[in-house]
Formats: sequence, C-alpha cells, structure tokens
Amino acid sequence: MAFLANLRIVHRDLAAKNITGFALSRTEDDHDYMRNLRHNRARLRWSAPEAVSDGSFSEKSDVWSFGVLLWEMHTFGETPFEKIPPERFPDYLNSGQTLVPPESTPHWMVELMHSCWRLKPKLRPTFATLCDRLRNHVQLLKHNEYYLNLSHLPEIFSETPVQAAHPEDPETEGIVENGGFDDSTTATI
Repeated sequence: MAFLANLRIVHRDLAAKNITGFALSRTEDDHDYMRNLRHNRARLRWSAPEAVSDGSFSEKSDVWSFGVLLWEMHTFGETPFEKIPPERFPDYLNSGQTLVPPESTPHWMVELMHSCWRLKPKLRPTFATLCDRLRNHVQLLKHNEYYLNLSHLPEIFSETPVQAAHPEDPETEGIVENGGFDDSTTATI
C-alpha cells in the first residue's frame, strides 16, 4: 500500500478479501481526493467516514480501510460492524464509533488501528509512517511475542485436525487402499 500511495494510486476497496484487487483503484487528483459517485460498489463496512458520506477517497481513506484489515486479521476474519444496519452506518461512523479489537490484540497494534481510524483524514498516518511503525515493532518483538496471539483461537479452529492420506506414507497406507477414511482417522494440517 505504501508503494501504491507513493504512486498516488488509491485502492478504494481495501479489505482482507481484496488486498490485490484493483478494480476500483484510481490515481488521486491534484486535491488529494477522488470523488466516486457510484460508491455503492465499494465495501461500505471497510470504508472511511468521508468515503461513506461524500465519496471522497484518498490515501487516508485507504489507511482507514487498512486499520479495518488489521482488525480482520486479529478477529480471524469477522465482518466489521456486522450488527450496524447499513442505513445507520454513516451516522455511526461520524459519531466516532470504531471497531473494538479483541483483548488478545497487542496494545501497540490497538494503538496502530486507532491511529488509522481517526475521524479527520489529515490526522491519520500515511502508509510510509505505518511501514516505519510496523518495522520498528517487528525489530522490538521478543522471541515469545507474536503479531497475533494464537492462544485465543475462535471455536472454528478448535476442531479435531484430520490427516490426509498419502500413498507413500506408511502411517496412512491402509487408508488409500481401502478407498477412504474410517472413524479413527485424523488430519494434520
């Protein structure tokens, strides 16, 4: 994103599902904002307040979306603002409400997210600044500290793992020949 911002390209649809999707990307005009009269194509719940209210897009609106993307990573893909009805969403954003990161999110990451969600676009960091902050934190990480605290995985990740059969693996030899798995088979991913 810092590379795109350096080229004055605005993504306008940044989300975990769409990091490399550039269908809505445009270059910024001389006023640092893009007007998109057909905003309904962009993802509302990932969009900055100025993008939702008047279709203004800039590097700073992408920074807002990047903060939402960080939140998605720490919630293992939950939908942002899921309980807010679309018709109430603009007022909700403009009231200063933001997403709540999970308790397992490191404090420095929560601060980074909140800096991305400042109501005034000029107060949000640039992608170059975000890169510097992320680089600094990566260098400061201790051996037992992680970007994502994986000790609090959602239920979806706690199912019993299943091991795939491989014809050359002696431990799964009978599975392949028998044409399937029995109840005692587990998967390792």
